[in-house]
Amino acid sequence: MKYFFDVGTKKGIRTTTQNTHPDGMVHPHRIMKVHDILYCISGSMEVWQDGIPYEMNADDVLFLRAGAEHYGKKPCEPGTTLYVIHVLSSPNDIALEDSEPDPQGTLVRIEPLIHCQDDAGIKSLFRELLCAYWGKSTPIKKEKLSLLMNLILIRLSEASRKISKEEDLAEKCIGVINAHSDSILSPSELAKNLLVSERTLRNAFVAVFGQTPYNYQRYIKMKRAASVMKEHPEMPLKEIAGSVGYNDEFYFSKTFKKIHGMSPSAYREKIINGDIAPAKSIRDMYEGSFQVGQYSDYNVLESKGC
Repeated sequence: MKYFFDVGTKKGIRTTTQNTHPDGMVHPHRIMKVHDILYCISGSMEVWQDGIPYEMNADDVLFLRAGAEHYGKKPCEPGTTLYVIHVLSSPNDIALEDSEPDPQGTLVRIEPLIHCQDDAGIKSLFRELLCAYWGKSTPIKKEKLSLLMNLILIRLSEASRKISKEEDLAEKCIGVINAHSDSILSPSELAKNLLVSERTLRNAFVAVFGQTPYNYQRYIKMKRAASVMKEHPEMPLKEIAGSVGYNDEFYFSKTFKKIHGMSPSAYREKIINGDIAPAKSIRDMYEGSFQVGQYSDYNVLESKGC
């Protein structure tokens, strides 16, 4: 299951405190009507939710959902200190199966356990909300608390979505490929640019995008070649090939046909006859978030009516 929380509505704070457990304590067994959000300032604590154990350490956040059963089985580390926020749930908060598409709008996904060691701002927001809650009343106190709470939820969602090392390496590889639009980098050259082994790069890229960096590079260059051809159908094929790093026109044509299902000459003929859709700009193609794994059959002919 995955859980989404609405940050587009006002939030009611039931209470917020800073608790220290000098002798250690077992988290109580309960089902609450409010979300119970714990920020571990120091120490460690294990809490079970939905039958799954989660262990918080310093600068971790545990999100215990309203209506979910949660409990502890062992005492926390003596001296464990927590920020605690009890916030009213929204009618729009939802749970979805992992296979269902993510909802649109102002719902953000938050994991039960979020590691915040790399984002000191989240801890500051917890502290600011606590100070605002216990501070003097003002005409806009409730609005301020609601805004701070929604900001905390947004930041927790962002921390939940922190990309893996594999995703980071794969995205950097795409950046290297795009920076060398007029040349073809070998697998070893790609790996050297990123200071990793070929095997490490290949495994990370395949895990994220479903194919090798070299195949991605070939695919994106053939997409770019088709875009150039659509924008400038009069340009000689040799020049188009050179613009994407291919000095061998025969090899370029062979690769183009494998990707587009026809030779460059046949593709150009379809452009002239009006059977190929207008080109996207090369800038849009490169700046867009282009997930090659979506195109495993390499059938990228952009014909009218397709």
